[in-house]
Amino acid sequence: MIKLDDFKKYNFKVTWNALYQGFKGDSILSNQIQPKEIIDYAISLLEAGESNEEVCDLAAANEDNTEDIDKLLYNLSKNEKSNPELEFKKLRVIFVSKKLKEKDDNLINGIMSLGDIWIELNYPEDSPHVFQGRENTISPELYFTQDNYDILYDAHKNWISDETAYIIQNQGAN
Repeated sequence: MIKLDDFKKYNFKVTWNALYQGFKGDSILSNQIQPKEIIDYAISLLEAGESNEEVCDLAAANEDNTEDIDKLLYNLSKNEKSNPELEFKKLRVIFVSKKLKEKDDNLINGIMSLGDIWIELNYPEDSPHVFQGRENTISPELYFTQDNYDILYDAHKNWISDETAYIIQNQGAN
């Protein structure tokens, strides 16, 4: 699950669009943010003096009434100036970083767990992961090696770093 503290960890601005996509939006990363996180965020905005009717309604929402939360998030996300693609990238970086564990002592399990991340994300084109036999002719003997695992693991770390830098550079434009 994605928490609002995860946004802070990467210096990502929290936006209604990101919350909407991570809650119930039609994003592949929907259902990653819990209602309580969203309600707590709305409450924190009210406490900071920021408010409008929808933020007030969201702060007062019942966690079990996900339909109302979804509608409020949708309206708030449509009324803000944010780039949905950039907001999705934030969610993806957080998702991948949470799934990326320390290197596994078993290279086969490690390679497989790296691949599982991108299977869950429906094989995006910009994935740093290379699947054996998927659009390549890498043999199992070359794919399932410590060197390849090291390369793939480092590629994932670099992807997170590069995506984070890109997001931070561009989130000011929102």
